[in-house]
Amino acid sequence: MTCTGKIVFAGNRLIFKVILTVLIALSITLTKPTDSLGIDYNLTGQWAWSDRTSGGNYFYGTAEIRHDGTTLTLTWIWHDQFQSEWTGGGFTQNETFFLDGTYNNGQLTAHWDGVILQNGNRLEGTWAQFDSAGNPGGNGTFTAQKSGPLPSATPLPTPSPSPSPSPSPSPTPTPFLDLPWDYEGEKLSFNDAALAINSYFDHTYPLLSLSLSEPDVNKNQITTFENENSTSKSYSSHDGYDYGRSAGATIGDPVLAAAGGCASYLKTGAGGNTIRIDHGNHYQTRYLHLQDDGLITKSTACVNVIQGQQIGKIGSTGNSTGAHIHFMVVEDKNGDGDFDDNIPDGVTDPFGWQSDATDPWPDYSWKYEGEEKDRTGNASFYLWTTAIANLSDQLTSNGGFFELERYRLNFPQDATGQDLNLEIQAEPNAKPSNLLHSIGSTIKVTAKDLSGNIVDSFADFFTVTIDFNPFDISSYDPNSLAIYSSEDGVNWTKEETTVDLNEKTASAQLNHLSYFALMAQRLDTTAPITTAVLVGNQGETNWFRSDVQLTLDAADNPGGLGIDYTMYKINDQDWQQYTPSLTFNTEGSYEIEFYSVDNDENIEDVKSITFDIDKTVPEAKVFIDQNLNDLVVIGVDQNQTIVTRASNHETKKRDDAIYTIADQADNTLKLDVRDRDRLKRDRFEIFSLTYNQDLEVTTSDNHYNVFYQGRKDKLNVKEQNFEIDGEVRIRIKYDRKKDQSTIITKEAGMEKVKEIKSGLILLLLNTNSGNLEYGY
Repeated sequence: MTCTGKIVFAGNRLIFKVILTVLIALSITLTKPTDSLGIDYNLTGQWAWSDRTSGGNYFYGTAEIRHDGTTLTLTWIWHDQFQSEWTGGGFTQNETFFLDGTYNNGQLTAHWDGVILQNGNRLEGTWAQFDSAGNPGGNGTFTAQKSGPLPSATPLPTPSPSPSPSPSPSPTPTPFLDLPWDYEGEKLSFNDAALAINSYFDHTYPLLSLSLSEPDVNKNQITTFENENSTSKSYSSHDGYDYGRSAGATIGDPVLAAAGGCASYLKTGAGGNTIRIDHGNHYQTRYLHLQDDGLITKSTACVNVIQGQQIGKIGSTGNSTGAHIHFMVVEDKNGDGDFDDNIPDGVTDPFGWQSDATDPWPDYSWKYEGEEKDRTGNASFYLWTTAIANLSDQLTSNGGFFELERYRLNFPQDATGQDLNLEIQAEPNAKPSNLLHSIGSTIKVTAKDLSGNIVDSFADFFTVTIDFNPFDISSYDPNSLAIYSSEDGVNWTKEETTVDLNEKTASAQLNHLSYFALMAQRLDTTAPITTAVLVGNQGETNWFRSDVQLTLDAADNPGGLGIDYTMYKINDQDWQQYTPSLTFNTEGSYEIEFYSVDNDENIEDVKSITFDIDKTVPEAKVFIDQNLNDLVVIGVDQNQTIVTRASNHETKKRDDAIYTIADQADNTLKLDVRDRDRLKRDRFEIFSLTYNQDLEVTTSDNHYNVFYQGRKDKLNVKEQNFEIDGEVRIRIKYDRKKDQSTIITKEAGMEKVKEIKSGLILLLLNTNSGNLEYGY
């Protein structure tokens, strides 16, 4: 098919969009003009493509762009999240353009308006399509970011003596992901947000999900996607990426679907509230530690979501300290639709593997008991639709000005006496110490001569300028702002720096190439201190007989940045954000764990406090101990009790007593016992019961009688009985010769032998909510 169009240049952008249910082949050849600035962008390469319709639907693709200096041919092949495939073509360059064309034998026409950005590394624009009658067929916007060079041409097969051909390598997947939070709303670029990494994917080895043991040599060490081996970066065995405040992701913020797909819910002890999205391309993304509220679903049955749709809120549920997003990607390596059976061997790094060295993770192997084949790790590919900022250009003896997002390098004339190939690559945030942090991402600048030799020093000084406008630097000491350089990205040297706080720029005159970063010292490096305060009616320490109010008082250090939030968990429940204050009204034992985080993400160590609520007043068991020939009162309670005896100051009689039973929460039962002993007979009355000082119950007229036989110095129980209002309700007669007890109860006004039991059976009285109950 042939497509022709009118082209006008004015800016820097491109758009191409086709939504069809059939395969479209489109080829466009355009003359390559020269723009007014004389810029000749080289757009040849692979591009990560993302289209958004006016209705909010997203489609993702990979573009391949080629041109020979006079013409530019675009071949566009992609699979969206529904596994539909499109192909297309046609493109041009320079700053802005529009193109009118037809395709599909004239059944559809399209109009593109677009610009070329970032020195030919990014494309943006709008699109609209129409049917053959001119009726609108859809419109929207698109972005494309150069993700790498074109793939090498596949050589023709050579006859082989082997009867079976070698297996073909797996195809490179199409980038389809965006960061799962609104970093643009925080005025951050993709670059500064994506590279503000709290915890990395560990390529040696990401075994966290199943707690498999790493080889000893790899413990307490990680390997990043750039093949940096670090013992200071976080953290060994990690199988995803953690993002927090420095990336613009704070507690309670919406967590967004990184791409469209079908979302389901799972809660685990380690991951807490987790959303999993199957993107229909053999990849699944997982979002861990989400809050309880704001979840897109709490069902294992999946629901459809689109890219950018809220699926939860940033929290700290599960095995987590400090609110953050734990984001991970899993590939269904065996294609069975079950991602769990590819844990951990299917976990993959969405930043890919950006090193010429061999990625250790795909080569790692192990075997599970009962499985015949070894498991191996997984290859990683760059899956973000936006490329990490980079620039490749030529530096000549005439000097040059180079800009990459917030970074500008200005080389004067004769800074070099030879032509150099200059490469600038954005790098992750740097944290040389707990005190010194970079303001946003860093860069690595490399210069090579035409023979490929590294050139790292220059005859004259050039200027490095870093713009820090997107950042709130209130948490840093402004007097410590400075540009730092490093040969290895690990050890940093402070450079003499001019800082303009009004323009929010920093500049340094340098004559060497290396890593560069704007850094400053944090004003607050001390974690808060949280104190738990319990209020209620207390007995022994942390034993309460009333509702308990818990207040968690968090205080930051003097000169600190203040408290951001406090987290707590009750017993085996999950972490929750604290809001003053908490009231506990149910009896039981409680362990409260808690910690606070300040406004510079200093996290307090987890503390805990335990307490018990016991609102139940103990009851009493009363009987006569034959060995003591005296009254015994025992506390009856689920918790420990003590019994004390005091004289009855009201009756002032020697044998009358007040027995007080108290539990650990100081719930009390007082028994007013009035004792009338005679020879060979004990007789006592429980005159009243008082519960917790304020509820006195006067009992019915009652008497507990014990009759003895034998000599005075060797008395034995003969009979025990209990009477209410002068009527014996139960009697127990003991025959010492037969060593048996006969239990007689009164039923329907008549005494009746209930049973005969071996041994001396004691008559027991029990209190029960103000009543007296008898038994044995």
